[in-house]
Amino acid sequence: RRCTCNPLRMQSGDAERIGSCLMGDMGHSRESFSSAASAAPSFHGKKVLLVCTGSSGRVPLMEAMVETGVKLVVLDSERKAFAEHVASDWIVCPMSDRDACIAAAHDYVKKNGAFDGVLSYDDFEITLAAEIAASMDLPHTPAKTICSIRNKYEFRQRCRAAGVPSPRVIRLPLSLVSKVTCTSEYCEGCEGTAAGVVAAAVIDSLVTQAGLSYPMVLKPSFGAGKINTRRVDRGSEVVRSLCNIRDGLDAFVKRWGVPREEAADVFLEEYLMGGPEVDVDCVVMKGRVLFASINQNRDCKEPFFLECGGMVPPEISEESQAAFYKLLQDVLDVYGEDISSVCHFEAKMTHAGPAPIELNLRIGGAETPTMMRTAYGVNFAHEALRLVLSSPADCFAALQHRTGLLAHCSSTNIVPDWEGEGVIESLVVDPRLRTDPAFAGIHLYFKQGDLMRCPPAGSAYMGWLVAKGETHEAAEAGLVRLMSMIQYKLVLPPAKI
Repeated sequence: RRCTCNPLRMQSGDAERIGSCLMGDMGHSRESFSSAASAAPSFHGKKVLLVCTGSSGRVPLMEAMVETGVKLVVLDSERKAFAEHVASDWIVCPMSDRDACIAAAHDYVKKNGAFDGVLSYDDFEITLAAEIAASMDLPHTPAKTICSIRNKYEFRQRCRAAGVPSPRVIRLPLSLVSKVTCTSEYCEGCEGTAAGVVAAAVIDSLVTQAGLSYPMVLKPSFGAGKINTRRVDRGSEVVRSLCNIRDGLDAFVKRWGVPREEAADVFLEEYLMGGPEVDVDCVVMKGRVLFASINQNRDCKEPFFLECGGMVPPEISEESQAAFYKLLQDVLDVYGEDISSVCHFEAKMTHAGPAPIELNLRIGGAETPTMMRTAYGVNFAHEALRLVLSSPADCFAALQHRTGLLAHCSSTNIVPDWEGEGVIESLVVDPRLRTDPAFAGIHLYFKQGDLMRCPPAGSAYMGWLVAKGETHEAAEAGLVRLMSMIQYKLVLPPAKI
């Protein structure tokens, strides 16, 4: 049912091989899971600037970097307690002031010596990292390319112009709802006002003129984590969503430090129907794939597209896998040799074939690093360092000695069956969870007593969990068993009781 060609030994620049190399030798190594990951490369004496720590869930990435011997200097808006043990030094500067950040990095170099590399795995700061690297003549993907790809509207337009099938889109200015007044929570009912009805009619007309129809997907051009993304089934739902984005604009800009014009850039795209959605997590050097793995996503929770986990290797056919790999290379080819990065590519199989959703020029979030390390022994933190510290030949050689599939992995996002704000009244994790033979990794973003903002109030979920097994069935059974060891309860915040 699967080919036995190993994607971990892809030949750089061989697009045909990318299409034929699927998910590893099914007669895989029987190494113990504790020794599955290869030894850390040695970068002793190297000094790397990490732009933004991200959340506490990214601590394992920083720890993996430090185990190579690098000195990690962190540029962030403030010192983060959870990262103090991995940071050799800090540069504290408001992340919203890009010029100040670049100047602060150069001031640090004058006082402490040059950096050997610059990187980031944060969606909102990878552009800044590239700008700093360029100013210091260090390896990087051009900031112009990153901006073009991060702009999801422009990304789709550029792919379509290059002949890569992509969703059709309609840009929506927030001025469409400038006269719509919202007085209730989450803007409920605003679509029924006189101004709301007019705005909905205008939006419906735009959809019709573009030759599209509902359902559609509303999303920000610059976004991450499914924030402000949702399925809409009619113009009135678009109006309510646009009002929500408009009214939350100041808070969004303050929270993420992004320019206001980026935060206000929103579009509608056609709803893709057909087969499964996948993530392709990969290592790319000068536009060519050195390593790639498909994570077949579970059905997400609509209408807000909350992710619910996935499986590596996937259960889809070899033909579908080959089509996704070819699509990845077709998208990379749009940007020539610009891209050298660990990447997280999202795509969906439609009735007409695979279509790109987005390309993220950074390490995949949440459970992705755990899945790659457990399934293939590939540590994305190490590969990200190699790309900024090693020669192209060394990057290529480092990924050729892997042994193939080490374990099947199944993951789930822990998504409460809850709407709006909720307080975690109780959260108990059975201590046997971490010693279970199927356990591969877990991270909980919240603790007892915390306030969660679930859709439509936000996009929060409890955390993620990964199980492993020698077969797909064993990994799935392990995941069910591990999930039974996590018990939690949400209640209404006191102010809403």
